[in-house]
Amino acid sequence: MSPDKGLKHKPFSSLRGAVRTADASAPQPRSAPAAAAPLGRVVVRQELDATEGAVLTRVIGVPPEHRAPLGRRWRDELGHEVLVEGRDLLVMTDDVESVAAVLRAAGVSEMKLVRREVPPDLSRAGEPGGTLRSQIRRGLRVAIVQKADQEAGALTEGVVRDILTSSPEHPRGIKVRLESGEVGRVRRILSR
Repeated sequence: MSPDKGLKHKPFSSLRGAVRTADASAPQPRSAPAAAAPLGRVVVRQELDATEGAVLTRVIGVPPEHRAPLGRRWRDELGHEVLVEGRDLLVMTDDVESVAAVLRAAGVSEMKLVRREVPPDLSRAGEPGGTLRSQIRRGLRVAIVQKADQEAGALTEGVVRDILTSSPEHPRGIKVRLESGEVGRVRRILSR
């Protein structure tokens, strides 16, 4: 083709009637965000935190989107710290009923409460005796755990010379000095 000869027709002009131009339509409304999952079945369980020697409440089965709001409610209404451990919430209180009341108000459909049963003669660590000062007296044969042996849990047996804890109760055991001079918390009462 020579440069002076151009096209004499418009090649796409025949398509003008065949193709409909799309009107710029109004933007489609976005779908509403999905509603938060309902609070279904939840388990509220009292547990012993062996490292701290305190009873806490574990809440199992709360959907992820409800964890932060419930944690804030427990902190604000009950005044207790709330931690997330895996999929569970740990409320730093032994008051299971107050924790359950917040869950009921949040709309839990089914709840199971599991209370920790502790016989009166056992320490909170689950061992016989030693948490009540009234149970300890001079001359009593006991097994203690010394501070250096706490992680290993090694017990030292002996006879009580002095009672060092002044409060009437201690969750990890009453602190005593044995006649041999060792100091530790009573884990077991060996003789009455």
